[in-house]
Amino acid sequence: MKHIQRTVALLLVLASVLGLTACSNQNDAKKTTDPQAAFQALLTQLEYDTELKDVGDSGAMYFPDLPEGATVKMYAGSGYYADKVALITVSQESEVEAAMNSVKTHVQQLRSQFQSYIPEEVPKIDNAVIWQQGTAIILCISPDYQKAQSVIDGAEALGTQPTETTQPTEETAQPTEETTQPTDPTAEVPASYPTLTSKSGTYSFRSPIFQVDDSGFDGFRYIEKSTQEYADIVNKIAENLKGTTKVYALPVPTSIGIVLPDDIRAQMKDYADQGEAIASLMSMLSEDVVGVDCYDNLMQHRDEYLYFKTDHHWTARGAYYAYEAFCKAKGVNPYTLEQRESVDFTGFRGSLTQYMDISSDVSDTITAYYPYFRNATMTFTDKNGTKIDWPIINDVSDYGAAMKYSTFAAGDNPFTEFHNPGVTDGSVCIVVKESFGCALMPFLVDHYSTIYEIDYRYWDGSLTEFAKEVGADEMIFANNTMRLNEGLVAGDLNRIA
Repeated sequence: MKHIQRTVALLLVLASVLGLTACSNQNDAKKTTDPQAAFQALLTQLEYDTELKDVGDSGAMYFPDLPEGATVKMYAGSGYYADKVALITVSQESEVEAAMNSVKTHVQQLRSQFQSYIPEEVPKIDNAVIWQQGTAIILCISPDYQKAQSVIDGAEALGTQPTETTQPTEETAQPTEETTQPTDPTAEVPASYPTLTSKSGTYSFRSPIFQVDDSGFDGFRYIEKSTQEYADIVNKIAENLKGTTKVYALPVPTSIGIVLPDDIRAQMKDYADQGEAIASLMSMLSEDVVGVDCYDNLMQHRDEYLYFKTDHHWTARGAYYAYEAFCKAKGVNPYTLEQRESVDFTGFRGSLTQYMDISSDVSDTITAYYPYFRNATMTFTDKNGTKIDWPIINDVSDYGAAMKYSTFAAGDNPFTEFHNPGVTDGSVCIVVKESFGCALMPFLVDHYSTIYEIDYRYWDGSLTEFAKEVGADEMIFANNTMRLNEGLVAGDLNRIA
């Protein structure tokens, strides 16, 4: 009986190291699996938790640093699910390693995002299947991952030459834990900003975060291509809405860019300056977009409690200083923190806690500020389409330690509508955000009659058409810099642009 040879690489993403382990299954015969047939078989023969749809030309945006000329065909589901099938094809086999690294980077970034927001999806990502043959790579994320290899094996076999299994490279792997030693400073904070110094003088790395004393920091790197793609999408939307809707871009710095102690910042030889990254983005925006650079205002106040120690989000005070920068760009006076009522919620232990080496008594306090107009209201639509009236600042005293950030505007939902009877000019604004935007909403609501908040990860629709439908006067893109440089934002935004 003639043996059939298929070269199949099954790469399982390991949660502890965010690396990939390769397995190959080779027999003695000389036929190879048709990548197109394998791709279609995975689409039709596996089970998925959500309906998969063709993402069109957004596909390539999800994979940073793909070789020039690479093509991507991808089907993905609702943003609440990690499920997807992608076929990446490069021009020549010498480009396979770079493309494989890009795919693995995407899986790592996807895991980081879901670990923070929807951790129940992580097991699927940890068992992501990556198959490579010739110039083709397939990525499949499904709850039915155990069946994936047999589905690929059963696909139509074509060709006569076997291919080699692509192995993961050292460059993409990250250590599970590492302690660094001081090096000569490579970055200095301007004297006009407050100086921050760590207690220990050192930091540790436990993938995917850095820890300094009792604070955790997500890493950051600047990718010009991803930033340019994001800017291009915002520019295109602004062009489509020119004359009807003013578009603002408000990139949100993350904690490592603002409150990382200066002595630790100097030790990181590969440290990427977020002020420079934001300036680069601003230079890419067209004249139709108003850039809001909140970096300087945050840095002026960096010795205040702007970011949580155990969570990747900013505090309400951090969001307030970005709101101040927005008001300056808009040409209106902000309502101060002193003009607002506030409430404290103690015992918050956020998304970074699981990676940190800290005692059980280390936690954060959430101070939430109510809108100046206390009679403002909100209604959110959940992932099932149910509309729910909810307080803009909710009492989370009895919530679990990890859930207290949802005090701000009910956390992450596909669509939320705010009405402020205290603003009678009929003004309408659309805010396009992810979770950092939640803490902004209690401040922004004071300046519009109506705000529609859209979470680009979960909402289905057309931003341009929706803005025209509701007569939006303004649209604000409030997206954090870490996600901007991963390609995830550009891909999702392009899908709904």
